[in-house]
Amino acid sequence: MEEPGIAAEEFAARREALAEELPEGSLALAFSGQTVPMWDEVDYPFEVDRNFYYLTGVDAPNCVLALLKLGGVAHATLFVPRSSQYELTYFGKPPAIGDYQALTGIQNVMYQENFRTAIELPCFTVLGVRKVLSLDASQVPRPRSASNQYLRYLRDSFPGMELGSAADKVFKLREVKSPAEQALLRKAVGITGEGLRELMHTVRPGMCEYEVHAIFDYVAMRRGCRRNGIVLDISSGPNNNVLHYDGRGRQMGEGDLLLADVACTCGHYSSDVTRTMPVSGRFTSEQRHWYEVVLRVQESILSHLGPGMPVAGANAEARKILASELRGAGLIGPDQPINVTSARNWAGANPGDHHIGLLVHDVGMIGGVLEPGMVFTSEPGVYLKDLGFGIRLEDDVLVTDEGLELLSGGIPRTPDQIEAAMAEGRA
Repeated sequence: MEEPGIAAEEFAARREALAEELPEGSLALAFSGQTVPMWDEVDYPFEVDRNFYYLTGVDAPNCVLALLKLGGVAHATLFVPRSSQYELTYFGKPPAIGDYQALTGIQNVMYQENFRTAIELPCFTVLGVRKVLSLDASQVPRPRSASNQYLRYLRDSFPGMELGSAADKVFKLREVKSPAEQALLRKAVGITGEGLRELMHTVRPGMCEYEVHAIFDYVAMRRGCRRNGIVLDISSGPNNNVLHYDGRGRQMGEGDLLLADVACTCGHYSSDVTRTMPVSGRFTSEQRHWYEVVLRVQESILSHLGPGMPVAGANAEARKILASELRGAGLIGPDQPINVTSARNWAGANPGDHHIGLLVHDVGMIGGVLEPGMVFTSEPGVYLKDLGFGIRLEDDVLVTDEGLELLSGGIPRTPDQIEAAMAEGRA
């Protein structure tokens, strides 16, 4: 199991907060997920269900959390897999029952093979539970998942059983990050910054995009990040205009811009930062102009946001800036919207693009009112196919009681700062 950096008491408090939102007499189930075979002896990297992880801190497949709400209290039972001799030989000794108890704060830990016996007789026969709620975080249809297969079994085996979902209750809890979660996000952002500075020091004309990818991966893993938050967007030249570019094969030349949209995860908490830098070490005058436009747009957006403030409306001034610049340069027509991705030249500037947390694009609606503890990204950009480049600037923002804190503000951010960092690597 991966050490989450979060105390068992916090996981218990999360389960208690969820219990307050559950109907009396209901049973809520969270499944950790299953491994997916790559071939006969190797699985794809396992990704734990994020709601299950949020409530337990356990990063292991084939586990189930059961929360039975009785008398206003959620009684928790954790079911974990028992390893076969084959698994012990190939994968080593698994955590003991006591390890799970210490990590989660759940004392009632049982082996997964006892799941149906331990749940169905006491809950459905003795206590008469008639409402079962899934806490599955996945928004992708997965008919063969363990969660859906068990819900289908309940529907067929217990007529009159009411089945539903309470995943949204967990999503709401996940929107506001605790101090422990904020610390993990700070660490992830800090390591991401180290990786971006290393790129600024080492990127040169003649390098390929995949070399840049390898440099960032090395820095992240050297600092203890076992996995990246996303498939990194490392793009150069005209590839800057492909929003989720993943080709990685282009060789960079003089005059190109490198766009690095990168993320690191610490205890599953992920950063998401983008910097655009000149491969040769200095921006051309046109590149610098458009970079400063994007920077001005981001600063305009952030100046309109803060605790207790609605996100709606913060984008109005930003859109005016972008539209004026694009039309003034003759890159869009007088009536063309600036955020139509099918256009040759366009721009994007949402007031808050997405939350970050247990996912790079974490749960949480950008469109409501900001609360202290929320962490989101601001990600304006201009995408200029006619000029052969695009520029994106993305920073991670924590909402505090007093205002906003730019978690990634220490990463070279202005054109002058980026050029200075690149000069350091060439000294």
